[in-house]
Amino acid sequence: GQHNPADIPTLHRAFTARKADIVVGSRWTRGGSAPGTSPLRGLGSRFGNCLFRVVTGTRGVRDATTSFRVYSPRVVRFLLSTDSKRYSGYSFFSTTIALAEAAGYSITEVPIEFRPRYSGQSKLDRKEVWRYFSTLGSLRAERRSQAGDGHEAPYRATDEIELLSMAKGWNRFVVRNALEGVVAEDVRCIVEVGAGLGGVTTVLAERFPSASILAIEPDEVNFAALSEMFAADDRMSCAPGTLDDHHDVVKELRPDILLYVNVLEHIDDDVGEMRRAADVLPAGAVLGIFVPALSRLYGPIDAKSGHFRRYSRQSLQEVVEGAGFDVEHIGYVDRLGIVPYWWNYRFLNKAGISGGSVWAFDRIFVPTMRMTEGILSVLPVGKNLACVARRRPVPTGAHGGAPPIETA
Repeated sequence: GQHNPADIPTLHRAFTARKADIVVGSRWTRGGSAPGTSPLRGLGSRFGNCLFRVVTGTRGVRDATTSFRVYSPRVVRFLLSTDSKRYSGYSFFSTTIALAEAAGYSITEVPIEFRPRYSGQSKLDRKEVWRYFSTLGSLRAERRSQAGDGHEAPYRATDEIELLSMAKGWNRFVVRNALEGVVAEDVRCIVEVGAGLGGVTTVLAERFPSASILAIEPDEVNFAALSEMFAADDRMSCAPGTLDDHHDVVKELRPDILLYVNVLEHIDDDVGEMRRAADVLPAGAVLGIFVPALSRLYGPIDAKSGHFRRYSRQSLQEVVEGAGFDVEHIGYVDRLGIVPYWWNYRFLNKAGISGGSVWAFDRIFVPTMRMTEGILSVLPVGKNLACVARRRPVPTGAHGGAPPIETA
């Protein structure tokens, strides 16, 4: 009787309204309470939760040891795919929170009143307390390992894409860096892979007014919105799927530019994708890439977005040059964003962004960042990487300039 069944609809409403993967009925979040709990037991619970957050690096959950929860089916499938031997006793509750958050699943709390039991005996003994505290160190290591596997969590960043598509200043900055040195008059046809909701596509249409643009987008919801946005523009065409799905069409178009903005990190076989890109482009055509950088910045928002990796300059250059391209320019950008990004998405472990923060980012941070890029260019790091490369000329008599593509 310690959990009030009348709270179940409240938990479910939060689960639906907040689109969460786990909803926790929390004693220690604002509005929660535990009347009748002894001072020693209450202090022990708060201390255990505080130590859990400090040792494992889990953020945003005040009561990871409570058992009153709602789980989404997808997070249950994820938890079942991990080592089930860890899920015994009271350690189950904190372990699920730590691993689910590290994999990018969203967790929210609802305040509850945790009441005194009216029958039975508590199963929380010294053995269970010791097991809880003794597993925190290994849980930290397991959580870090889990956070490095961006493919564990499904792609669920539609809200973030919608907000960032409206950040026009940022999208202009991205296109300028990803296509640095490209002259608009020389561009007849552009293919954008992973166009999302069209934020970058709109900038491309502004910067290259004489070019036709094919926007390819694999997500069904994003593709529907993208198609509707550009339905009246004769220069624009949209196609669902991936570059591989439209290989022959793109090759026939002989595009002057093939652009990947925040896409390559979503593709497990990025080497194979770059080989396909080389295969569809004529010699001298431009490959533009913009990706997240610095593996140490990988956090819940990366996992939520379905990122397999964040790149270093060397790793990106090796992938591009190995596929048959000559790199003209590659460099880190957005150096000013490293610290605030680390603070929000590594230290605080946020797994999403808000409309207000995007407005401030685009109107205040982006102009400041652009003004300081030159000053900070001495730093050999950046939050993102931009790469401009050209398709390597095919040697006379050779079949192609890129390594062969494996086909089924």
